[in-house]
Amino acid sequence: MKLVREPGPLLDLDAIRARLRLATHQLLTDAVLDSLVDIPGLLAEIRRLMRIEECTRREFAELLAAARAALPALEGIHTDQAVSLRVVVGLHHEITPQELDLWSGNEVEPQRKEALNN
Repeated sequence: MKLVREPGPLLDLDAIRARLRLATHQLLTDAVLDSLVDIPGLLAEIRRLMRIEECTRREFAELLAAARAALPALEGIHTDQAVSLRVVVGLHHEITPQELDLWSGNEVEPQRKEALNN
């Protein structure tokens, strides 16, 4: 079984907010120097959250594609599970198969690929 972690931020947001409040009341030079301490951590957190988002999007794309593929086999079946599956898949009818391919990693948007590599 895969262990699923809460994708919340690992940063101490209260400490960052407190530093921001102090920086707004300090001289600009002091505020800039103090913020240099926070920037690497913030960038690392952004990268981590982008990786989580990418994995989540890929898993969602694979699940939605599998659910769409299963729907024809459920034609004429009216169990609660089949109806629930049709409803959930219907909620995402605007997502095209091309988007699912893109999300599942079969294609990578150029600007997203650049952002992930930086």
